[in-house]
Amino acid sequence: MRDGKQKFSDAGIQAVLVGMGSSDESEEFRKLMNIDFPLICDPNQQVYSAYHLRKTSFLQMISASLLAKGLKAIAAGHKLEIPRQDAKQLAGVFKIDVKGQVIWSYYSSNPSDYPAVEAIVNAV
Repeated sequence: MRDGKQKFSDAGIQAVLVGMGSSDESEEFRKLMNIDFPLICDPNQQVYSAYHLRKTSFLQMISASLLAKGLKAIAAGHKLEIPRQDAKQLAGVFKIDVKGQVIWSYYSSNPSDYPAVEAIVNAV
């Protein structure tokens, strides 16, 4: 997502991220991941619940394909950390219009599943 900031801006999209951490944890995450988007803190997962975001299973978390993606990320120089919040919580991406209506949604099917920036920009 952070690599798509210019594409979002060019398309008139204001990206906002939601995280499960406290204010301090979210700020630490923002710095660690070099994120330049507004970040909403949702330690009680109310936003996740309101948008009906699913949780993964333990078996899916340790699947061969997910472990392979983790090893690939490590090889690329990314730092992996032990999750501090709900590691089973899956992500989602939503395009919300100026009236507050969800006009496009994407529900992650596993912890490493995110839509391409182009899919978000070109949706609807």
